[in-house]
Parts: sequence; structure tokens; C-alpha cells
Amino acid sequence: MPKPAAVAVAAAVLSALAAAQSPHPLVRDLEIDREDPTRVRLSIGWPNAWRNDRNHDAAWLVLRGPDATGGVLRLAAEGHAEVGRAAVPVALAVPDDRSGVFVAPAREHRGDVSWRLTLVLEEPVPDGAKAWAVGMVYVPAGGFELGDGHETARRFGAFHRVGEGGAVEGVYPVADESAIAVDRDTPGGLWYATDEHRYRGDQGGPIPAAWPKGTRAFYVMKHELSQGLYAHFLNALPSAWQA
Repeated sequence: MPKPAAVAVAAAVLSALAAAQSPHPLVRDLEIDREDPTRVRLSIGWPNAWRNDRNHDAAWLVLRGPDATGGVLRLAAEGHAEVGRAAVPVALAVPDDRSGVFVAPAREHRGDVSWRLTLVLEEPVPDGAKAWAVGMVYVPAGGFELGDGHETARRFGAFHRVGEGGAVEGVYPVADESAIAVDRDTPGGLWYATDEHRYRGDQGGPIPAAWPKGTRAFYVMKHELSQGLYAHFLNALPSAWQA
């Protein structure tokens, strides 16, 4: 039976290997600035990062308080910066609610990235604060098509565009966030089949302009959340919240 020390060393080696092979961003070396406790420094990096003239990958970086509170630590609106100068410059984007920061390559790149960052928070950072990140991909703004113009697909509820006299004009193009008419008698409208045996929608409309259509830019997770990241998230919450 291996000695406890040997088991601990083996566990540390396996943990390091898992971190090195993980596709998720790795956050490490979180330090609170003792002269200005609203500032923290940390390192973040991940393999196979990329940016081109249309889109890019990124990390969504979040800080939370210790187990006693577990709340999200809000960032200041500005003042965040890279410490030193890495081979690839970094882009930092804080959303309006300041619940975290998007970290991404600032220029065209393909390969590994690593940065040392200074982040500024609204209030002093408590001891025991934790940070972690999730890999993201930026989906640029643009239109897309809904549905399927094939007759068989339409019988099973596929969306299609309505032409003159209720004719089928193929798939329905979504070009912007304007309201969408849902009407089989309106040329240019959206329609689909339903029946009493299989509910596929109420065929009601219109779909208002306020309803998000998906043409604006957004971020989506790059990889499925790992069990390790989920465990890290749970460990950052108060015990009463973990249940």
C-alpha cells in the first residue's frame, strides 16, 4: 500500500496533468493588492486560442467571495489592465452588470495564450476570494434562416416563408430584430403546420420586435462544463447554497 506522501505527490501530478490537458481556461495565482485591496492580480491562459477578422474565443472570468458569503464580486467599470506585456495583447470587456470580464486575444492569433492581469473591483476584496473562468466563443451579429422548405419537413412542423396566395417560398430568413408576422395568408410571413395529435405551437403571432431573434452578437460556451469546474463552482458557494 503506498505511503500517504506518495499518494499526495501522485494526486498533485495527476491534477497538474489534468489542468495542462484541459481545454478550459486556467486561472491561478490570485493575489490581493495589500496597498489597494480593491485590486487583485491573477494569471489566466488556455490552449488553442484564436481570433480572426470575424470572431474569436474568450474566457468569461468571475470572482466570488469566500464561503461565508459566496456572492459575485462586482468589477469596476474601468481600470483593468495587463501586467507586463505578453506576446499576444489582451482585450478585456466588462459587461454593464460588471459581474465578470471577458478576456480574449486583442489581435489575430492562433495558439496558446497566457496573461497576468490586474482587475479593479467596486469594493475591497475579502480574503479567501476565488476566481475561475469558462471558455467562450463569440458569435458575430448576422442573419440566418429558419425552417425547411421540403414538403415532408413541413408536414412535421418545419417553419417556412409564405408566398402569394399562401404558397410556400422555402425557408424563412431572419435578417434583423424586426417583428415577424405569423400568418399563413400574409406574403412574407412565417408559418408552420400543427395538428391535434402533436402540439407544435399555437400559430399565434406576431413575434414582437422585443423578442430576441438571435441576430445580435452573443457569446456561447466553447466546451461542455467539466465536473471539475462545476465542483469548483460549488466550493465557492456557502454550504447552505450548495444543497
